[in-house]
Amino acid sequence: MVAVTGAAEGIGRLLVERLVKAVGSGSVAEVVAIGDSEDEAAGVPLGAAWRTADVRDPQLAACLPGVDVLVHTDDDRTLQTAPKQRRTHNLRAAQTVLTAAAAQRVPRAVLLTSTMVHGAGPDNPVPMPEDS
Repeated sequence: MVAVTGAAEGIGRLLVERLVKAVGSGSVAEVVAIGDSEDEAAGVPLGAAWRTADVRDPQLAACLPGVDVLVHTDDDRTLQTAPKQRRTHNLRAAQTVLTAAAAQRVPRAVLLTSTMVHGAGPDNPVPMPEDS
């Protein structure tokens, strides 16, 4: 079973669409789409099970029993959010996702990130080294 956070929009939605197409192929048995509210469930492809959770809330762990792979795509990449607020949100989400996955003994977790995690800025080198 594969679970995807941020499943109602952007890259999370695209990933859920592809995973749903792969159900029954032998590589994907079930897809769990995770988002912030029930309202978002309408935008999720048919064939995915919907679970509501805030990725910054430890209750996220309740959405993960039986999950083999957790893919975290629910991060704030908008430039409209103040950098400090965006970084705080994304770090808290990543910490909570990994802790929830560990609590449910999810064998694999994938976090999609960007250089924003390192504090990307106009004066930083491109590509940004991992030790930044």
